[in-house]
Amino acid sequence: MRRIVILSGLALALAAVCSCDSGGASAIPDAGPPDFYPIAVGSWWEYDELGEYGTQRSRYDITGTETVEFDYGIGTRTVFLRERTYPTVEWEGRTVEYLEDDGERVVRYRELYYDATGALDWQRDDDPGFLKFDRTRVSVGDQWEWELTSYLDEFNGLPIVEEGNHYVYEVMSIDEVVTVPAGTFICILIRRVNAVGTDPDIRQYYYSPGLGKVKENEEGDAESAALAELTAYGIAPP
Repeated sequence: MRRIVILSGLALALAAVCSCDSGGASAIPDAGPPDFYPIAVGSWWEYDELGEYGTQRSRYDITGTETVEFDYGIGTRTVFLRERTYPTVEWEGRTVEYLEDDGERVVRYRELYYDATGALDWQRDDDPGFLKFDRTRVSVGDQWEWELTSYLDEFNGLPIVEEGNHYVYEVMSIDEVVTVPAGTFICILIRRVNAVGTDPDIRQYYYSPGLGKVKENEEGDAESAALAELTAYGIAPP
């Protein structure tokens, strides 16, 4: 049964829905500031993602924490591990992200991809981190920028590939009504533009408080256009 969650404004949207698998129940905690990017060990999300190979199911699990020594001057950090798997595609491997949550921002320092045999295929490091969400920027009209350099090692004997990105963000709305297979939600809408290059990468992200990303649109040419929609989730207590 698909769960419907429609809240009458952002204040009521502070409810953290604890489960949205089939027949899941919801719980409303004491009112507090909205957390549009909750991270806790045991939480999981599933999405239908549309890309160049068609639609496939992706699952993201927060599997644990780890203290890691990162390169490029980042140093030692305690991070959450988020594993991405593909339940409906046998030939795909898995991705592991290293995410730091300092209470204000969530950033990714590293991403690893393991192929279907379990072998490490590539590693990407981000300096000073890839911004996933900024909790200090949640009002309509908020704009900010984030620059980073990514270092991709494909373990093929070739030099590490270095790529710079300059992202520009803007909060477009805080009361978008979004319907996806997992239900209907009130969301904040954030637009992100990569200012590098002549054909900028433009994405729109919809986040629901207490839940996280509900939907993602990627604007671009036919080869890069993609869409992600939440199909099920389970949110663990912090």
